[in-house]
Amino acid sequence: MPLNYLQDILAPAISNTHIRSHWGEWRPVQLFLVDVQVGQLRLPNIFVIADEVGDEIILGRNLLNKLRLMFDGPAQRVNIPAQ
Repeated sequence: MPLNYLQDILAPAISNTHIRSHWGEWRPVQLFLVDVQVGQLRLPNIFVIADEVGDEIILGRNLLNKLRLMFDGPAQRVNIPAQ
């Protein structure tokens, strides 16, 4: 998640750690604890990694495992059914 988003909402930094990118490089990052809301579904206490370089939000397995997603590839739509 872009670091400036987390700073804007005053998210608490939990710790510093390192991650390995898909290119195999290791780099330092900060770990934050936030509540995530997707549509009407609110997911409390989700760990996210701040990224100073990228500007996209990448959903990890820790979040995806809590969602039921329906992908319609030809229509280029994602539906999140009410749980």
